[in-house]
Amino acid sequence: MRNIFCIVLFLWSTMVPALGADTHGIDFWRAIAKNKYAIPDGESADSLARELSRALASPNPELRDDLAYSILHRWIVTPGTLTQQSLE
Repeated sequence: MRNIFCIVLFLWSTMVPALGADTHGIDFWRAIAKNKYAIPDGESADSLARELSRALASPNPELRDDLAYSILHRWIVTPGTLTQQSLE
């Protein structure tokens, strides 16, 4: 299962457009992790996942390894969190 997740995550991150301006700071992502990975009110899991996939290329190890990877992992393995379109 872990290998499948890694492959999906890699393929998904390669399909995301080049790094763009992130709209959320690291404190936003820390709050999501602290809140058991719940999607904040008024936010879209799909758009947040796209932003997080760009963070996988961040030079900041906390953002890249601790936050982006763990949040994306939780959202990908939790049924109904992301739409099929966001994974394509």
